Amino acid sequence: SMCALKPAGTRVARGATALHAEATEEPRMSVALPYLKYPEQLDGWVGGDKGFDPMNITMALPVYWCREAELKHGRVCMLATVGWIATDCGLRFAGDVFQNVSTIDAHSKMVEAGVMGPLLAGVGVVELYGGWLTLNGFEERIKREAGDFFIG
Repeated sequence: SMCALKPAGTRVARGATALHAEATEEPRMSVALPYLKYPEQLDGWVGGDKGFDPMNITMALPVYWCREAELKHGRVCMLATVGWIATDCGLRFAGDVFQNVSTIDAHSKMVEAGVMGPLLAGVGVVELYGGWLTLNGFEERIKREAGDFFIG
């Protein structure tokens, strides 16, 4: 560490000593990607122990926001996958409008039937709630882990 070095006599010599000390210390390397430096900002976060952040996104954005986005996108993808498979397996909601609709045509048919407007409004309400939770959790006004919606 810099504190352990004996101070040099001149400002130029002190700078050279500091550069030499930094050059001789080996940086902590990522376990996930051993050719990259470990992103220190990930310490204490789930998955942070492996140091996986190859694009250094957490250098520009807070880890809380990145974690929130990762969980949200993962959940949406899982729901979409299950929905696609369920529709292809023949599962349908009750009602004539939902019958005999392929997965590919489902969006267009639901827009024509007027189902997508209320769905969009419902998703909007959930998004507003999620945004409020995210903002207040990030600013530590409420005790909340990223991705927690307090529903279970």
